[in-house]
Amino acid sequence: MPRGWTLAVEFADNLIKIFLMLFQLVPPSTAPTTQRRRMAVVLLCCALVGSADFIQVCIASAQTTPTAQSAGVRDFVEYWSASRLLLNGGNPYAPDELLHLQRSVGWGSDAALIMWNPPWTLPFTLP
Repeated sequence: MPRGWTLAVEFADNLIKIFLMLFQLVPPSTAPTTQRRRMAVVLLCCALVGSADFIQVCIASAQTTPTAQSAGVRDFVEYWSASRLLLNGGNPYAPDELLHLQRSVGWGSDAALIMWNPPWTLPFTLP
């Protein structure tokens, strides 16, 4: 099971436990039946909406979080292409030039990876 699903299931389980604890703390004689039902419905709706939002965030982050290997490749391609352009007299911030160079080494995306560091950091990226 993916990490996001595990966290979502654990979160939903904790919400249910909290919901049950709240109703054990309210003695039946202190509140009218309709008031307790309304409170139960409101708490249940809040728990469902909260857990649904949490599950959605977990799934979205699991789908967009790069693996360590792809993050390393992405960073390498980004810095290598900017350095190569700088050494050859090109503009290390030009998307078209970067994309052409990045595709030559196997980058498969339609968008260029641009190094967003300020210009004074470029000497640190040179080989």
